[in-house]
Amino acid sequence: MSAPVIDQTPATLGRIADGVAVALGGTWTVSQRPVSTYDYAEISTRATGRGTLRLLLRWADQRGGKLTVTGVYPAHHVYGLKSPRIGVSAARGADAVGREIMRRLLPEYIAGVDRIEDANYERRERHRERLANAGLLSSPFGDQARHSDDENSASTSFVVYGPGPSVEVRVFETTGDLKVTGVPIETLHQVLKLLADAG
Repeated sequence: MSAPVIDQTPATLGRIADGVAVALGGTWTVSQRPVSTYDYAEISTRATGRGTLRLLLRWADQRGGKLTVTGVYPAHHVYGLKSPRIGVSAARGADAVGREIMRRLLPEYIAGVDRIEDANYERRERHRERLANAGLLSSPFGDQARHSDDENSASTSFVVYGPGPSVEVRVFETTGDLKVTGVPIETLHQVLKLLADAG
């Protein structure tokens, strides 16, 4: 007996997505419906401590009725982490597609989301530490310090341009770079001596 022919239209994909969301249970819902043959359906849920989990369903090719289901990760900086993907025959029905997602895709996908959440937490903590260090280092300059910051960067910086010396500081997690211009020689000598004694 041959598999039934699947009408690979956006409406069919939308109906399958509805059924898969029900099969996955919980709060999974269809959050985006396909509007063209080449479009995808999105199923998503809010997961405690994980944000929004998103799965994309699309036709794998122009015929054959095979679906590709992909787990979509939130923005991250985890090197080498690729979105998990599986292929499932739509002819098996939405319940079977849902079971295959739970068995073959969700374990890897949720483990990846957890890795991303851990990495994002660590990145935010390092960022907070850099901001605190930059605040400490810039405090003698008060409102003259102009801060430049990007949470995703490895450093935070500030500059001070004044009638006297100009200062540029880049703050990393436990170290920093200092560039000072326009310093009188005697002051520069004292700073260098202080650095030599500290090293």
